[in-house]
Amino acid sequence: MARRPIPEKKPKSHEFQSIEECEESGKLHRAEVKQWPPPRTRSGEANPFVSTRCTRCGGHLLVYGDNDPDNSGIEVIVMESERKELSGKK
Repeated sequence: MARRPIPEKKPKSHEFQSIEECEESGKLHRAEVKQWPPPRTRSGEANPFVSTRCTRCGGHLLVYGDNDPDNSGIEVIVMESERKELSGKK
């Protein structure tokens, strides 16, 4: 039996082609997260963080709980979660 062909993944198109272009544009890196501030882990770290990617350039970001956009250059956007409604059940 033949294997199914693996579909090609198209890279996401970003506003900027590199991290340097994003930083030189004067705009902040943009981190979209589901929950803010980040929850603490069991180890009880003093300053929890979220590992994510910039939606403008695709660069890897570590965003700490005490993030200050003016100092870090990272803008945090909390994504609204869409809850699926269960029809007929309460």
